[in-house]
Order: sequence, then structure tokens, then C-alpha cells
Amino acid sequence: MFARRFLLVVLLAGLAQLSQAADRKASIREGSSGASISSPLVGYFWSGADGLASVVGVPGAAHVGPSRELSFVPTRVALPPGQAYVWLEGPGPSLTLNGESSPGTLSGSDLMAFSQDGRAAVLYFRSSSEVQIVSGLPDSLQASARFAAPLSDCGALAVADDATTVLLACRSNLYSAAADRVWKPVMPGETVAVSFLPGSSDALAIMAGDPAVYGVSLDAQNAGVRAQLPNGMNDPVSLAVSLDGRFGVAIDGDGNAAQLDLVTSQTALLKVAQGMRTVQRGRDASTFLLIPDGGGVPWIVEARSGNPSVSFAPRIPPAPVVNQQ
Repeated sequence: MFARRFLLVVLLAGLAQLSQAADRKASIREGSSGASISSPLVGYFWSGADGLASVVGVPGAAHVGPSRELSFVPTRVALPPGQAYVWLEGPGPSLTLNGESSPGTLSGSDLMAFSQDGRAAVLYFRSSSEVQIVSGLPDSLQASARFAAPLSDCGALAVADDATTVLLACRSNLYSAAADRVWKPVMPGETVAVSFLPGSSDALAIMAGDPAVYGVSLDAQNAGVRAQLPNGMNDPVSLAVSLDGRFGVAIDGDGNAAQLDLVTSQTALLKVAQGMRTVQRGRDASTFLLIPDGGGVPWIVEARSGNPSVSFAPRIPPAPVVNQQ
């Protein structure tokens, strides 16, 4: 008999609404022991070495900050664009949301993706070849629709801000489904990364062995080239888009990141550490966190027209305790 699992959605920093931009000003807080200065927050990441850790400072001058203590070891940690909450899954007796029971089985999926506004997620279950849409995140979760995938053994997926439209890559085709839950082929080829644009049913798609970045218009049922990956970029594994939909960032896991300017179609190749496998938008509208496998530290891309910046967030050893005699 299979053990049941639980799901917990936790608001980060007490934010009930998604953050549209990070506050880059340091803040001074009064406390019982006097005033203290807190740094601005770039975002969060999860690793086995750090747990659920913060990245504090600003791009170019950030470091790994304090970790949030968890009462269990999660089987999945996922952060939406904007990072106002964290999705946690783990082994347990029941499915819960903020301590309250919730019907259905939402944990244990093979793949998941968030909408750009963070209010919806899509889950893919390989064993049953099904897709589950979840809406009302973070504080009013609803399992809004569950339906069969077009084929088995699917890969990249995405859900639009309407919490209805889904893109799913299966074998050698990219498929879309809308409110009627009827899958339609969008474009042929092996899609390795896909992302909807904010507030839109248009999306970006990257194909295996293809240097083009495609713009997919589901309303017009067509696709066209939006940009070309820069020379030196190997097969990408992850893609994210800025809040205004102007910039995209792709990474290949082999030490390369690419900024895609979707207005000018210009691209820039950025060198980062190897092992970066996931890119996600941080608290700032155009700041991206590159998350490594294993125990590495995150890198930060600050997207800017013609002049993006890239830096990493090191771990800073704690200062030694000084005993005053």
C-alpha cells in the first residue's frame, strides 16, 4: 500500500499577494535590543546544503542568507515566479493546505509548472498520463480540472495566467489545450522548454537541437521565430520570462546562460557556473535566479537591454563569536 503524501503552501515574508518588484532599499527595524538593518531580498532557493534559503542583497552584491526552518524533509520544493510563497510536498498522513484538509491528490506529480502570476499551477502525472490544473494559489487552492494528456511520456509543460490554457510537450509535438480540454498540435519537434508570456496565451518554446526561440500564438494557431540563441549556447534545459514579457533567460546546464530581448530580438551569452539546471524569476520584475543541482550557490541574472549583468551569491561564513571580558 502506498504511503499518502501531504502538500503545504507557505507564504514567504507574509506576502498574501505576489510581489511585482523587489524593494532594493535596506530597511531599519526597531527591536527590544535596539535598531537593526535588514538587506533587500532577491529571492529564495532550495538545496540539500542550505535548505529553503534566502538570497539577500542586490544583484552583484548578494549572498546566501538565512534559511527558513522546516519541520519535515520535503520531497519537492517549488517556487512560483515572484516567489511570494513556496509549494512543499512531503511524506505524511494526509493532504493539507496551511493545516487544513484538501480533497484529491495533488502531490507526487512527475512535473509541475506555475503560471506567470503565480495563481495557478499545472501538474503532470506520468503513471496515469493525466494533467491536473490547480488554481486559487496561494491561499485558496482549488483542484480545478484533471484530464488525460494527449500522449504518454510527456515533458515540458506550462499554464497560462487564465488558469485554463496548457501547453504540454509529448514525444515529437507540442500540444495545447484550452477550456474544452481538447488537445491540439501546435508545432512539431522535441520541445525542451516552454513558458507563457505574462497575461497572455502566447508563449515561448525552445526545441532540442534548434538555435531558434519560437513565439507561439495559440489564438492564431501559428508559431514564428522570436530570437536566436547566441553562439556557444548548448541545448537549453530551462526558460523563464520577465514580468513585463520583454526578456527571457535560458540556461543549458553547461555554464551558459542567454538573455533574450524579445523586443529587439537581440541575445547575449553569459558565462555562469556549470550545473545550473533551473532558471526562475526572483522577487524583482527582471531579476532571475539560476538554481544549481547539488550544493552549489545560485547565480543572478539582471536582465537589461543590451547590457545584462550576471553574478553569483556566495555563502558568507558566520562571524566568530567575540567574548567580552
